[in-house]
Amino acid sequence: MHHTLLIHGSEGNNSGDRRIGVGISYIPARARFVGSTRLTAMLVRGEDRYGHFDPERRPGADCEPAALAFHAQTMVNYFGSKQELAAQYAAPSSAAQGSSRL
Repeated sequence: MHHTLLIHGSEGNNSGDRRIGVGISYIPARARFVGSTRLTAMLVRGEDRYGHFDPERRPGADCEPAALAFHAQTMVNYFGSKQELAAQYAAPSSAAQGSSRL
């Protein structure tokens, strides 16, 4: 297990098949993403009284075109949100810049 933004890797895939990874994050419904992108989540129990995430679309069948399109857009949003956060953490804050004056 590791933090979502941790750079990690594994040995090369020498098989003739693709590598598959599964990432699951359990968070309370009160949590929210601090970036500008609206992300999706699946409620696994209880009720969502906060509405910080859009609901996951449940596919009606394997490889359903609408489900594949939803998944593709979800991935664009997810990886875009990671880039947004990385840029925020990489940029020096104005407070830090002000404190470095001589």
